[in-house]
Order: sequence, then C-alpha cells, then structure tokens
Amino acid sequence: ARNQIKDEESIIHLNADLIFFPELLKRVLNHKGENVVCIDKKIKLDDSMEQVVLIGNRMVLMDKKNVDEANGKAVGIAKISKESINFMLGKIQERISLEYKTEHFYGMIRIALYNVTFYGLEIGSSFFSEVNTIEDYEKAKSITPSKTFIIMLYGLPATGKTTLSRKLRDYFETEINTKLVSTFRIREEMGLVDLYSKEQREKVYKQLFLLLEKKLKRNVNKCIILDGNFNKQERRRKVYKLAKKFNADLYVLKCIVNKKTTIKKRMGERKKHTGILEHKASSVTLYNLIEKEAESIELDEENPTIITIDTEKNKFTINKGTVKIQKFVWEGFLNVFN
Repeated sequence: ARNQIKDEESIIHLNADLIFFPELLKRVLNHKGENVVCIDKKIKLDDSMEQVVLIGNRMVLMDKKNVDEANGKAVGIAKISKESINFMLGKIQERISLEYKTEHFYGMIRIALYNVTFYGLEIGSSFFSEVNTIEDYEKAKSITPSKTFIIMLYGLPATGKTTLSRKLRDYFETEINTKLVSTFRIREEMGLVDLYSKEQREKVYKQLFLLLEKKLKRNVNKCIILDGNFNKQERRRKVYKLAKKFNADLYVLKCIVNKKTTIKKRMGERKKHTGILEHKASSVTLYNLIEKEAESIELDEENPTIITIDTEKNKFTINKGTVKIQKFVWEGFLNVFN
C-alpha cells in the first residue's frame, strides 16, 4: 500500500469495520481542509478509542488513552493530503527501522498533528456504525433503510405539501441519497407555466413519471420525494405500478387543512411573491378546480400506506396500508413532523 499511496495528491482512509451513508463521505470530500478526520462527539469515551481534542474545529491532540479535555472519538474516516501521507509514511519507516512494528498508518496522525493541520469533522446525525460483532451488524441493519422508498405528497393547494417536501428532503439528504421531484420545478424547466391548462398538466406528470422511473432504474437515490397534488387516481396508479416494478416502498403523505380561512390566509401571503410559480398556484379559482376534479385516495384499491398530516395543527394519523413503515423512515417522519 505504501507504494500505491505515496504519489497520490490525497487519499481517503476508511477503517474496514464501518458502515455509513455516502453523504458522510461527501462531506469529507467537500471539506475545505486538506486533512480531515471524522469525529463522533456523542459517544461515551474510553481508553480503547482514539480520543481527540479540538480548538474550534482544528485538531490539537489525538491519543489512544483517556484525555480529560477530549471532545470526541476519531472514527476511522479521514482525508489525508500528499504532504501528510509522506510525513506519516516516513514516521512508519522510522519505527520499522527500530523494530517497532505495532503502529499503524492511521495512528501516525497523532504525530502528524504537530507538523501539519488536521481538522475535525463532526459526524453529527449522519448514520454511522462500527461493526465488530454479528449483533452490531444486525443493529446497523435495523436502523438503515432496507430498500428504496418513495414519499408521495397528496393534497389540495396551500395545504403545505411543498413546504413539507422540502423539510423531508433536507432531513433525509443528510443521511442517504435523496431526490425531490417537484411538479413546479418541472413546469419551470419545461416552460409549462399555464396552471389552468389540462394539456400542460398532463405533460408535467408524464415527465414526472419518466424521471421517477429513471431514478428507480438507476437505484442511486434511496429516498425519492414526489411533490404534486396527485388528485387523479390515474396518476397515483402510475406511481403505485413503478413502486411495485422496482420493489420500492411507497408512503403517501396526505396534507390537509380543515379551516378554509387558513387556506385563504396562506394564499394571501403567497400572492405577495408574484414572481414564484408555486405561489401563482395560490388562487381560490385553481383551488376549487383541483378540489372539484379530485378523486379520493382512500378509494384506491392498492390500499397505500397513508399518513394524514394537518399542517395547521401539526398533527398526524396513520392508516393501515399495505406497506409497513421502515424504522429509519419513521424516525425521519417524527423528526420532521415534530
């Protein structure tokens, strides 16, 4: 390995017993620092761990013993620059020449800290697990998404679908590859801005289904969020079929507001932002049109799992649909809803 890494501009060091989501690695790669070590500040420290002391986000000490002022544990994920690689390899060679062969490359960060700058990157809420036993592995499996899941927003205008879809995206994308597909975004990209045109509406949903199938086929995004009203049964059935075809879980988030006065108030507030397409949809005329055309999702024979959310009271209820909510997804919902 020494010959493989000595000429690299930088490397990523990963301990082999770790399970984590790709987003954590992206954060490491995108960090401005040339040398970055992931730090877990939530774990209870003991003398078997590489304990780290930080000043700000700069590492000033890493030691495999109890350190009173330690801020957390170095978890075995690091980005290391060419300068640091060669310094650390040199220190390893010194120890080999002295017949001291129990040290490992990652441990050389302890010495490198006195010569080059290393930054600590807190893993925060990003999923991370160290797997040393079968029990560790089973536990890690239980708190990660077992398969791809689709979240379909359903409801009338001004019931909070777009706001909720963005909150869900912001939460899940810190953990897993997440994609938000919005009918408003499709309209803007395709120039289909006539909100009353049935022809344009059909083109928008046709493009949405194409994008959904493409994302499911590529199998990169573990979470796909669909932001639209989905008031037509035919549109929902296409989503059901794609979820079944690609063996993805589907959860419907039905957004409601019981008070029409709240709907009108929200519409009034959005009219102030006339340059934003989604706010142009906030009209009583369009609301009444979509409400009149709506086909109740409760009548769908596919019996989807529906979580009904009153976005005014911030309360939710769940029906007993065909798909059991994964633990990882449920914890995400609780974080966002509360």
